[in-house]
Amino acid sequence: MPVIGWSIGNILKDFIELYSSWIAFTLLVSVGIKIAYDSFKKESISKSITFLTLISLSIATSVDALIVGTTLVALKLSLLSSAVVIGFTTLFLSIFGYYLGKKLGSLFAKRIELVGGIVLILLGIKYLIN
Repeated sequence: MPVIGWSIGNILKDFIELYSSWIAFTLLVSVGIKIAYDSFKKESISKSITFLTLISLSIATSVDALIVGTTLVALKLSLLSSAVVIGFTTLFLSIFGYYLGKKLGSLFAKRIELVGGIVLILLGIKYLIN
C-alpha cells in the first residue's frame, strides 16, 4: 500500500492532499459500521466472512499505509527503505494481533467484533480531525 500510495502521490499530489482525510474517513467508518452492525446478528462475522469481504477489509484497514505512501513523495523519503520498514512492522504486528485475537476472541465472543468496528470508526474520525 505505501508503494501504491507513493505512485498515486506522484500522479495526483495536489488532489490527494485535499481529499485523503475524507477518503480514509469514508472507508474506515463504512467498514467499522458494517462490522459493528454485524456483531448484533446471530451468526458470527468470522463464520460468514467471504474472500471478497476479507480483501475489502484488508484494503480498508491499509488505507493509512496508502496515505503514508502519498506523503513519502512530499517528504522525499526513500521508497524502498520506507516500504521495507512498513512491511516488516505490519507483518510482525499482524502476527501478534492474530494470536492475541485468537485468545481474546474466544473470551469475548461477539463483543470483540463490536469493539473492532468501533476502533475502525474511531480511526476514521481521527483521520478526519487531523
